[in-house]
Amino acid sequence: MVFEGNVDNTLGLRKDKIYSEDFFNDFIKNEIKWLTQAPLIRKSFLKKYQLKFDEDIKQSQERDFFVKVLDKVDNYLVINIPLVWFRKHSASISHSNFSKEKCISNFNVNYNILHNYNSKLNKETKLYIKRILKNLLKKPLLQNEKELVNYFKSKILNDKTNFSFLEKIKLQIGIFSMFFFKKGEIFFK
Repeated sequence: MVFEGNVDNTLGLRKDKIYSEDFFNDFIKNEIKWLTQAPLIRKSFLKKYQLKFDEDIKQSQERDFFVKVLDKVDNYLVINIPLVWFRKHSASISHSNFSKEKCISNFNVNYNILHNYNSKLNKETKLYIKRILKNLLKKPLLQNEKELVNYFKSKILNDKTNFSFLEKIKLQIGIFSMFFFKKGEIFFK
Protein backbone atom coordinates (compact mmCIF):
# COMPACT_ATOMS: atom_id res chain seq x y z
CA MET A 1 0.00 0.00 0.00
CA VAL A 2 1.43 3.38 -1.01
CA PHE A 3 1.09 6.44 1.20
CA GLU A 4 2.47 9.96 1.19
CA GLY A 5 3.47 11.85 4.34
CA ASN A 6 1.76 9.74 6.98
CA VAL A 7 -0.05 6.41 6.82
CA ASP A 8 -3.45 8.12 6.94
CA ASN A 9 -2.74 9.62 3.50
CA THR A 10 -3.11 6.34 1.60
CA LEU A 11 -2.75 6.58 -2.18
CA GLY A 12 -3.74 2.97 -2.86
CA LEU A 13 -1.97 -0.14 -4.05
CA ARG A 14 1.26 0.34 -5.98
CA LYS A 15 -0.09 -2.08 -8.56
CA ASP A 16 -3.46 -3.84 -8.46
CA LYS A 17 -2.15 -6.95 -10.14
CA ILE A 18 0.68 -9.11 -8.75
CA TYR A 19 0.05 -12.33 -10.66
CA SER A 20 -0.70 -13.42 -14.24
CA GLU A 21 -0.45 -16.56 -16.32
CA ASP A 22 2.57 -15.13 -18.18
CA PHE A 23 4.17 -13.60 -15.09
CA PHE A 24 7.69 -13.43 -16.56
CA ASN A 25 6.74 -11.23 -19.53
CA ASP A 26 4.07 -9.32 -17.59
CA PHE A 27 6.52 -8.45 -14.81
CA ILE A 28 9.00 -7.11 -17.36
CA LYS A 29 6.23 -5.03 -18.99
CA ASN A 30 5.23 -3.70 -15.53
CA GLU A 31 1.76 -5.19 -15.87
CA ILE A 32 2.34 -6.92 -12.56
CA LYS A 33 4.50 -5.48 -9.82
CA TRP A 34 5.26 -5.75 -6.13
CA LEU A 35 7.45 -4.04 -3.57
CA THR A 36 10.87 -5.50 -2.90
CA GLN A 37 10.05 -6.49 0.65
CA ALA A 38 6.74 -8.22 -0.21
CA PRO A 39 7.80 -11.62 -1.64
CA LEU A 40 8.94 -14.38 0.67
CA ILE A 41 11.63 -16.46 -1.00
CA ARG A 42 13.29 -19.52 0.49
CA LYS A 43 16.96 -19.09 1.25
CA SER A 44 17.63 -22.54 -0.21
CA PHE A 45 16.14 -21.39 -3.54
CA LEU A 46 18.36 -18.30 -3.62
CA LYS A 47 21.44 -20.38 -2.76
CA LYS A 48 20.59 -23.07 -5.32
CA TYR A 49 20.50 -20.54 -8.17
CA GLN A 50 23.04 -18.14 -6.61
CA LEU A 51 20.54 -15.27 -6.79
CA LYS A 52 21.28 -11.98 -5.06
CA PHE A 53 20.98 -8.26 -5.64
CA ASP A 54 23.63 -6.77 -7.89
CA GLU A 55 25.21 -4.17 -5.60
CA ASP A 56 26.84 -2.37 -8.54
CA ILE A 57 23.45 -1.27 -9.88
CA LYS A 58 22.46 2.16 -8.54
CA GLN A 59 18.79 1.85 -9.41
CA SER A 60 16.52 -0.89 -10.85
CA GLN A 61 18.33 -3.57 -8.87
CA GLU A 62 14.93 -4.89 -7.75
CA ARG A 63 13.81 -5.29 -11.35
CA ASP A 64 17.06 -7.06 -12.20
CA PHE A 65 16.77 -9.38 -9.19
CA PHE A 66 13.11 -10.34 -9.67
CA VAL A 67 13.58 -11.04 -13.39
CA LYS A 68 16.33 -13.48 -12.39
CA VAL A 69 14.04 -15.06 -9.79
CA LEU A 70 11.05 -15.31 -12.14
CA ASP A 71 13.27 -16.91 -14.76
CA LYS A 72 13.84 -19.84 -12.37
CA VAL A 73 10.27 -20.49 -11.18
CA ASP A 74 7.30 -22.20 -12.77
CA ASN A 75 4.76 -20.52 -10.52
CA TYR A 76 4.29 -18.67 -7.24
CA LEU A 77 1.54 -18.17 -4.68
CA VAL A 78 -0.20 -14.87 -3.96
CA ILE A 79 -1.85 -13.44 -0.85
CA ASN A 80 -4.18 -10.60 -1.82
CA ILE A 81 -3.77 -8.65 1.42
CA PRO A 82 -1.47 -5.61 1.64
CA LEU A 83 1.34 -6.57 4.01
CA VAL A 84 3.82 -3.81 3.11
CA TRP A 85 3.40 -0.04 3.33
CA PHE A 86 5.48 2.14 0.98
CA ARG A 87 6.16 5.82 1.66
CA LYS A 88 6.27 7.88 -1.53
CA HIS A 89 8.49 10.95 -1.33
CA SER A 90 10.27 13.24 -3.78
CA ALA A 91 13.78 12.52 -2.42
CA SER A 92 13.56 8.86 -3.47
CA ILE A 93 15.84 7.90 -6.37
CA SER A 94 12.80 6.22 -7.93
CA HIS A 95 10.88 9.50 -8.05
CA SER A 96 13.71 11.97 -8.55
CA ASN A 97 14.59 13.86 -11.72
CA PHE A 98 17.18 12.90 -14.34
CA SER A 99 20.51 11.63 -13.07
CA LYS A 100 23.31 9.86 -14.93
CA GLU A 101 23.39 7.00 -12.42
CA LYS A 102 19.65 6.41 -12.68
CA CYS A 103 19.70 6.56 -16.47
CA ILE A 104 22.69 4.21 -16.82
CA SER A 105 21.23 1.71 -14.35
CA ASN A 106 17.83 1.68 -16.05
CA PHE A 107 19.41 1.32 -19.47
CA ASN A 108 21.77 -1.50 -18.46
CA VAL A 109 19.13 -3.48 -16.57
CA ASN A 110 16.68 -3.28 -19.47
CA TYR A 111 19.34 -3.94 -22.10
CA ASN A 112 20.49 -7.02 -20.15
CA ILE A 113 16.92 -8.31 -19.90
CA LEU A 114 16.53 -8.00 -23.67
CA HIS A 115 19.91 -9.59 -24.29
CA ASN A 116 19.96 -12.34 -21.63
CA TYR A 117 16.34 -13.52 -21.84
CA ASN A 118 15.66 -12.96 -25.54
CA SER A 119 14.35 -16.48 -26.17
CA LYS A 120 11.94 -16.24 -23.23
CA LEU A 121 10.50 -12.84 -24.15
CA ASN A 122 7.40 -12.60 -26.30
CA LYS A 123 7.22 -10.12 -29.18
CA GLU A 124 5.22 -7.57 -27.17
CA THR A 125 7.76 -7.64 -24.33
CA LYS A 126 10.67 -7.18 -26.72
CA LEU A 127 8.98 -4.13 -28.22
CA TYR A 128 8.27 -2.78 -24.73
CA ILE A 129 11.94 -3.10 -23.70
CA LYS A 130 13.11 -1.51 -26.95
CA ARG A 131 10.79 1.46 -26.31
CA ILE A 132 12.25 1.83 -22.83
CA LEU A 133 15.79 1.78 -24.21
CA LYS A 134 14.96 4.36 -26.88
CA ASN A 135 13.26 6.61 -24.31
CA LEU A 136 16.27 6.29 -22.02
CA LEU A 137 18.46 7.38 -24.92
CA LYS A 138 16.27 10.47 -25.44
CA LYS A 139 16.78 11.72 -21.87
CA PRO A 140 20.54 12.35 -22.10
CA LEU A 141 20.03 13.77 -25.59
CA LEU A 142 17.70 16.39 -24.15
CA GLN A 143 20.15 17.04 -21.29
CA ASN A 144 23.07 17.33 -23.77
CA GLU A 145 24.90 14.45 -22.05
CA LYS A 146 27.00 13.41 -25.07
CA GLU A 147 29.01 10.76 -23.21
CA LEU A 148 25.84 9.00 -22.09
CA VAL A 149 24.28 9.27 -25.57
CA ASN A 150 27.38 7.69 -27.11
CA TYR A 151 27.40 4.87 -24.55
CA PHE A 152 23.70 4.01 -25.12
CA LYS A 153 24.00 4.43 -28.88
CA SER A 154 27.00 2.12 -29.11
CA LYS A 155 25.25 -0.61 -27.08
CA ILE A 156 22.23 -0.51 -29.41
CA LEU A 157 24.19 -0.16 -32.65
CA ASN A 158 26.53 -3.02 -31.73
CA ASP A 159 23.61 -5.30 -30.80
CA LYS A 160 23.47 -7.95 -33.51
CA THR A 161 20.40 -9.77 -32.19
CA ASN A 162 17.67 -7.42 -31.01
CA PHE A 163 17.75 -4.34 -33.25
CA SER A 164 17.25 -4.49 -37.00
CA PHE A 165 19.30 -2.48 -39.49
CA LEU A 166 16.26 -0.24 -40.12
CA GLU A 167 15.77 0.38 -36.39
CA LYS A 168 19.43 1.37 -36.07
CA ILE A 169 19.21 3.77 -39.03
CA LYS A 170 16.06 5.39 -37.61
CA LEU A 171 17.80 5.75 -34.26
CA GLN A 172 20.84 7.40 -35.87
CA ILE A 173 18.59 9.85 -37.74
CA GLY A 174 16.68 10.55 -34.51
CA ILE A 175 19.87 11.23 -32.57
CA PHE A 176 21.16 13.55 -35.29
CA SER A 177 17.82 15.37 -35.51
CA MET A 178 17.42 15.73 -31.73
CA PHE A 179 21.03 16.83 -31.30
CA PHE A 180 20.97 19.53 -33.97
CA PHE A 181 17.29 20.53 -34.17
CA LYS A 182 15.81 19.39 -30.82
CA LYS A 183 13.16 17.57 -32.90
CA GLY A 184 12.77 14.05 -34.18
CA GLU A 185 11.00 12.12 -31.45
CA ILE A 186 9.18 10.14 -34.13
CA PHE A 187 12.42 8.24 -34.80
CA PHE A 188 12.42 6.90 -31.23
CA LYS A 189 9.04 5.14 -31.49
